[in-house]
Amino acid sequence: MHDAQCLIYRGPDKVFRGREICYGYNEDSLTIYDVTNKKAPVILSNTSYEGAAYTHQGVVLDPQNQQYLLLDDEYDEYGKVGPGIPGNPITYIWDISSLRAPKQTGLYKSATRGIDHNQYVANGFAYELRHRFPCA
Repeated sequence: MHDAQCLIYRGPDKVFRGREICYGYNEDSLTIYDVTNKKAPVILSNTSYEGAAYTHQGVVLDPQNQQYLLLDDEYDEYGKVGPGIPGNPITYIWDISSLRAPKQTGLYKSATRGIDHNQYVANGFAYELRHRFPCA
């Protein structure tokens, strides 16, 4: 796992409300864990996506409702795979209403070239750090 975000779950999947849920960014997938019992964590889902090259990091958009998540893949642009083929950073949008069956529902393609690295949400805006790389 490269990165993770852990929250007390308040989202729409009623079975897991009040439990400690971690969203793991695991090289080629989004993996969701229930870590409420530290001695026996449970993998709820492990889901890949078109263009998976190096799932780097992500963030739940609204920590109160916890229905959507943004994910960045650090190498899809660099490796020119999936939606990242043109070299523009891709932000993958996920519906995490069901923790056992998250769905990648869309994406945002930046107008500039580069490699997306980390995303943060503050005051209703998503911010993303990027690396520049030479484009041929």
